[in-house]
Amino acid sequence: LTAEDLAEAMAGHPPIGRPKPGDPASAREQRGMAGASAELKAEMLELNLAYQEKFGHVFLICATGRTGEQMRDAVKERIGNAPEREREIVRTELGKINRIRLARLVEEEA
Repeated sequence: LTAEDLAEAMAGHPPIGRPKPGDPASAREQRGMAGASAELKAEMLELNLAYQEKFGHVFLICATGRTGEQMRDAVKERIGNAPEREREIVRTELGKINRIRLARLVEEEA
């Protein structure tokens, strides 16, 4: 993906901890934050804002199957990355998300 393609793909993803209202896929993928404590949710909001300030886009991770704590730990780890490294990770995470979504679509059709 080009930088523009990557920006366009990420624009459709909400911040971790704030799934798109009315979007069952978004809610399902971010299920690990649904039962998180108020403290963890507040911490994720702060980390999301710091990440977005540094990189200019939302923190993107394949959240399916991850706990809120795992997502928090991932953003803490990744916020120290250089922008080039983070773009590589984001591309990989987008690929994981897309594979899961495509597999689910195929299952629903079958």
